[in-house]
Order: sequence, then C-alpha cells, then structure tokens
Amino acid sequence: KEMLENALKENRVALEAQPVVTVRDHNKMMHLEIFSRIMREDGEWLSASLFMAFAERMKLVSTLDRLVLEKITQFNRLDLPSENVAVNISAASLQDLPFRQWLENYLVKLPPSSPRLIFEFDEYGAVQNLQILREFRTFLEKQGHGIGLDHFGRSFSHLGYIKSLRPDYVKIDRAYTGELKEEENDARFYISSLCRVAHSIDIAVIAEGVETEQQFRILKELNPDAMQGYFLEKPQPLEKYLK
Repeated sequence: KEMLENALKENRVALEAQPVVTVRDHNKMMHLEIFSRIMREDGEWLSASLFMAFAERMKLVSTLDRLVLEKITQFNRLDLPSENVAVNISAASLQDLPFRQWLENYLVKLPPSSPRLIFEFDEYGAVQNLQILREFRTFLEKQGHGIGLDHFGRSFSHLGYIKSLRPDYVKIDRAYTGELKEEENDARFYISSLCRVAHSIDIAVIAEGVETEQQFRILKELNPDAMQGYFLEKPQPLEKYLK
C-alpha cells in the first residue's frame, strides 16, 4: 500500500497503448486502448495486472484512474492515430461519489481537441453496478463519449442487460479466443452467437487476446467487428503512437 501511495503521490505513472483494429482491414484502427504502469522506488515498472486488484482493495484505484485520465486528455486527438481512446477504469471508482463528481465536471470542461473517451469496465464489475453505469452512460452520451465492456463472457451473465446498458462494444474474454480451434467447439459457438445477438442491437464485438495466426483466421470467419492482441501488435509506450 505504501509503495502504491508513494507512486501515485509522485505521479510515477506511465501510459502504454495497443491498437484495436477492424476485422475487414487490420490496418484500420477502431480505437487505441490505454494501459497504465507504475514505477516502484527501485525503478522497476509494474503493469496494471499486478497491482490493480490490490489498488481496488486499498481504495486507491480512483486516484490512479484520475491520474491516467488527466494524462490522456492532455493529448490532442489530431496527434493520435485514432480520435477514439479506450480507458480502463474500475466500476468501484464510480461508487466513489467525490471521484464521480470530479469526473463529470472534468469531462464537461474538456476542450473539443481532446480525444473521444471510451470507458472500459470489466463485465463483472459492470453487472454489480448496473444502475450507476446506466446513469453514467447517459451522461457520457451527452458529452460525446462512450463505454465498453471488457472480459465479456467471464461471468456468464445473462445477455439481456446489455440492451439496456447499450455499450459501444463488448470485448470477448481472451479465454474464448485461446480455445479457438479448427473443429467446432464451445468457444466458436459462443463467439458466433454473441456476434449475432450484439449486432442485432447495434453493439460491436471485439475479440481480445489474438496471439496466433490460427486464431486470427478463425475469428475472421466468426464475424466480430474488431480484434486486439499480440499477433497484431504489442502494447507500446503511448509516445510511440504520436504523429
């Protein structure tokens, strides 16, 4: 906890980015997803996967989310390869009323040159905070921003709620991508079924964790809108994407 508090207090936070590309043309970017890292006192960088759950338990995640948002919105959308930028924030942050008030005031004051933000929430956290998320989604729509659901399918929730939430997209959990094989299996059936349901209510589907050519090829047959993963491009420091 002390390490995290010091890193946040001293703003030892760096941003990485990874493109999400369309299936029809993997040179065309749907949006750029932002990841955060923090530096320990010894200079070692830690990825969010190593500290995010702990930051949530220690109630430090809203401070991290605020720092990340302030860094991203400093950029001009014309300097980025896509005007759409996806940011992972914790649904727990929206339960923090001071953070939510700050965020809404901050977004209202953003200049038109700032990127369009897509707030990505873990599906499990979204389901647990559905009413708050619906209200936040309505606010974001008025400001020209959006939301996406990450790790979709991990919690085996009923699909009906996404119609009322209306996210820009759902991002299929990498566990399904990892199970894609040449023969028919549950992963192929789930992805193709999800694409049909989501497309019927104008929600895009993104496959994450695309790491092999086989996965890439099979996914093109299953009709998601976009893909993301090491096979296409690894995360890079955000500065490398600046024009």
